Amino acid sequence: MAKTTLMAKKAELEREGRTAAAFDRRMEEIASELEQTAGTITEFDEVTVRQLVSNIKVVSKDTLLICFKDGTEITQTI
Repeated sequence: MAKTTLMAKKAELEREGRTAAAFDRRMEEIASELEQTAGTITEFDEVTVRQLVSNIKVVSKDTLLICFKDGTEITQTI
């Protein structure tokens, strides 16, 4: 029984390691994209938005909560 528990724990840790590595790669891709983007964004770029924004929540009929992948949240009035 102890061996089975240890094997399950090992498998879980390996999955977490792969997830962490994938997250690190994704963050490097986002950083690279931001470095290539000029200081000022002058037009809508769907690729950049998808790389930076996690989700957008409707707070009220005229307010949005924009959640970025880094944890930053911005309230935007329409």
